[in-house]
Amino acid sequence: MSVVINTYNYGQYINQAIDSALAQVFPTGEWEIIVVDDGSTDDTSIRIGEYRDRITYLHKTNGGQASAFNAGVAVARGDIICILDADDYFYPNKLREVYAEFEKHPDIGIVYNRFDVVNESGDILVEAIPPNLKRGDLSGRTLLGFVVGSPSSGMSVLRRVLTSIKIPEEPFRISADYFYLNILPLVAKVGIVNTPLHAYRKHDSNSYLKKSDTDRQELHAHQKDAVWGYAERELGRKFFSAMHELTVEGRNLAPNVHMQIWVSGLRYLQQVNAPSSLKLWSLAKMTTRMIIPWQIFLRIVTWRNRVFGQTLRY
Repeated sequence: MSVVINTYNYGQYINQAIDSALAQVFPTGEWEIIVVDDGSTDDTSIRIGEYRDRITYLHKTNGGQASAFNAGVAVARGDIICILDADDYFYPNKLREVYAEFEKHPDIGIVYNRFDVVNESGDILVEAIPPNLKRGDLSGRTLLGFVVGSPSSGMSVLRRVLTSIKIPEEPFRISADYFYLNILPLVAKVGIVNTPLHAYRKHDSNSYLKKSDTDRQELHAHQKDAVWGYAERELGRKFFSAMHELTVEGRNLAPNVHMQIWVSGLRYLQQVNAPSSLKLWSLAKMTTRMIIPWQIFLRIVTWRNRVFGQTLRY
């Protein structure tokens, strides 16, 4: 197995991340640790010095998280690659539980695990999320936009699966796991470990969490275009786009064009292999969006976000 740790100016956290990988309850010599330093300008390289004989250290020009993922995957030798963000840390049984899940289900290519959200000091803020991990073929669900999985440190993937795809680096300088969450289920079946296997640290230095809700939405809108284009171009898979077209472009379209988009969306839903409940829910959302005037729809979304806090937190 390979643990790929990506870091950029996380010197204050890197020791705990590496120590957590070294402390795994797993046969000695059966895993490697690769640290990809994406051009850190802090004391990361000095802190890593004490581990040089136990890890592979790659220092590269800053190119963003996706470039760090790609660099680490390229040199990994393990059949299973476990990703670890440098500000997170594994629990001691991470590799053992992940390996057991792959052994139990030889047809899977990805394993997601639950995790705990902790603060700067490691105190648990939220336990055992996400609560709704799913196992099996999740491609249809993913194409409809119902993405289920764990962020970077909760992903473990067969090397042959990861090397079959490559993250476009510029759109994913941060939040590169968004690409993996949307693309990996299209190329491999998913296994899960419901026990929390790592800690996700919430802190003020996190480039993603410190963005405003509006900036996060704009980031993911840009990344969504990149994901959809990659899926169609490289994998021959098309995401459900009718809701997006009605929402983003709908205010400038004539009613007959709205109907054409709705019909196209209905045909897509009839053909996609996904749970019936999700297809019905997608149809209901698409139909509601088509019949409600844009200004009223915008007010509803604004009210929903204000009341329910419709944001991407983790």
